[in-house]
Amino acid sequence: MFSVEERCHFIRQQIAGSNASVETFEGLVVDFARSKNAIALIRGLRAVSDFEYEFQMTQMNRDLDPGIETIFLMPTARYFFTSSTLMKQVSQFDPGRVDKFVPPVVADALKRKFAQASQAE
Repeated sequence: MFSVEERCHFIRQQIAGSNASVETFEGLVVDFARSKNAIALIRGLRAVSDFEYEFQMTQMNRDLDPGIETIFLMPTARYFFTSSTLMKQVSQFDPGRVDKFVPPVVADALKRKFAQASQAE
């Protein structure tokens, strides 16, 4: 729904003032991590359904570069059921109801995107 540039813009606004940065890459994440001298990948696990995919990904990454570990973080109960798909679906029908789940810049972008889509119809 949003371009890579738009998503990076949203993240940059959220992390402004921190020592974090946003970069895009193409290819394998372990190759990108190695190019940054990273020693770990941090991944989120929301639900059991995420685990199988993440486990497979971790095993492949470990085989590709055993020097890069994967660390999993669990969200608070407030966010564990959210997904971009759910946020888009809810926002399409009632944009204000995603405000408590996404940053304000994302909520505003979703409202604009669906307002433009409804005007085009």
